[in-house]
Amino acid sequence: MKRRGKIISYLTVIISLISIFAAFRYIEFEKLFTIDWGILGWVSLSVLIFTLISFVATTLLMMRRNRILRVYLSYSYSNKEEVDKIKYALAGENVITSDSIKPGTSIKELNRIIRHSHVCFLAVGKTPTAMQKEEMKIMLDSVTTNLTRFFRNQPHFDALVNYVIPHVLENKRKTGDTTVRIWSAGCSTGEEPYTIAMILADVLPPPYKFQITASDISLKCLMTGQAGFYPEARITGIPQKYLDRFFTKNDRGYQVKPELMSTIKFDYHNLRNDSGARNLDVVFCRNVLIYFDEPAQKNVIDRFWNSMAPHSYLFIGHSESLFGMDTKFEFLKTDWACLYQKQV
Repeated sequence: MKRRGKIISYLTVIISLISIFAAFRYIEFEKLFTIDWGILGWVSLSVLIFTLISFVATTLLMMRRNRILRVYLSYSYSNKEEVDKIKYALAGENVITSDSIKPGTSIKELNRIIRHSHVCFLAVGKTPTAMQKEEMKIMLDSVTTNLTRFFRNQPHFDALVNYVIPHVLENKRKTGDTTVRIWSAGCSTGEEPYTIAMILADVLPPPYKFQITASDISLKCLMTGQAGFYPEARITGIPQKYLDRFFTKNDRGYQVKPELMSTIKFDYHNLRNDSGARNLDVVFCRNVLIYFDEPAQKNVIDRFWNSMAPHSYLFIGHSESLFGMDTKFEFLKTDWACLYQKQV
């Protein structure tokens, strides 16, 4: 249907131009304000007026459909400040930046993506409707990068096993709570939360159990994670004992077993908003803060603090830091990795 509309628009422009040319051939402009004009002249004048209106209307419509492309490109390559309000209103602080554009995304591909999303309100800064917000999610899925893998940055998981989990369980024994609660914020296609789940299923002694919430701003990524299926090229880095225990192999790849999938809840969440979670023992938010400016980073970190238990731990990316930020988290250096802790 969209292709048909595009063809009709271009045909309208072409026919209009031909009609305008033909009308100019037959109109006797020196007799324009006289009554001695002839039937053919009046018909030509009528055709000219009609085609001019059609031409202008079609051109404006096509410009409107492409307006988001011009705004996006001006943001990506040159004039960032002009659309700051747009990024805050839709994607959540700095999610769309020139650095976060998926590598290899051509101008032609961007044009195709944007034509698919009729989010022209971006150009004029209007408040988006619910439908337009859904369309923006589709656009985010198409143009943002989601680099991840199983057991990415192994030292973090070594610290989780050797330091964090023992201390969390020590506090759990004092309170009688037997559930370890973890949030994987910015989970992408699910490799991180499944990595955490495999580790906890392996090391947690009874009667302790765990619950993992995995969130992201990309619906496509969340659907991949929820499906729990990964081609063979994506399972690199998983220890063989975990691969045998937690995956089922078929001719297309590897499927996460239901018992592990049941420990993870995938949920759409924009980090600019409060998640509503409370009493979390561990939060992973790695390689996400780099897409936020400093005030937005502070807001996200404060929300993490409010969602976490009194004695809990925060993992961020190895290239990220809370240094210089006014935060209540304490820096913690272990034998395996650096992280942050909440001590109240």
